[in-house]
Amino acid sequence: MKLFLFCFTAGLCIWIVFFPRHDYLAIVSGMLFFPSAVLLSLFIPKLFVLKDVKLVDRRSNLALPSFFVISCVALRVLTDMEITNYGLFTLLLVPATTLVFIVVWVLPHKMDTEAIAITAICYSIAFVPLLNELGPAKMEAITSGPLVRKYHSTSRPPGRYLVMQDRKEKLQIRVGKYTYEGYKKGDLVCIKVRVGWLGLESLSLVRCPP
Repeated sequence: MKLFLFCFTAGLCIWIVFFPRHDYLAIVSGMLFFPSAVLLSLFIPKLFVLKDVKLVDRRSNLALPSFFVISCVALRVLTDMEITNYGLFTLLLVPATTLVFIVVWVLPHKMDTEAIAITAICYSIAFVPLLNELGPAKMEAITSGPLVRKYHSTSRPPGRYLVMQDRKEKLQIRVGKYTYEGYKKGDLVCIKVRVGWLGLESLSLVRCPP
């Protein structure tokens, strides 16, 4: 069971981080992993727990796999959806993190306090933008234009950026390494600007319509 859990967790993380792009199925699957782990620890405590166990213990510890999957989801969400108003994002993280912390804290067979806090923060980092994205939009528009510049920034927030020029202004977006290398100057770039129902504005690179 422990070997299967390791292979399943590794495969799920690879799917979440790398495949497929522009698809929420991988993200939602990763978000459901932790609630599923909680339910398994509640209803099948003889096989699954959310705390460290001895090597001779046949039960599987779901705390570490949950942390890895949640971290992968957070990385994927922050890569796919670039938040522009970080002040509001940080403000929304406080109640979300508190809620997740309380839910996990009251569970039997729970993790250590430090593990609960880290898990709650990572889960909220993924949950808040996803909740904002999946709800009704206050504003949503796709802007397109030629790529006029691409650069690698080492300042905050560090990363690789594409800069496109539409009719009114320049718009830049942070992208991953392979996406960055796949574009060259003059290529058509399409960026979706979305303000979700929570008020978060996100930028995401989308496929240009034919």
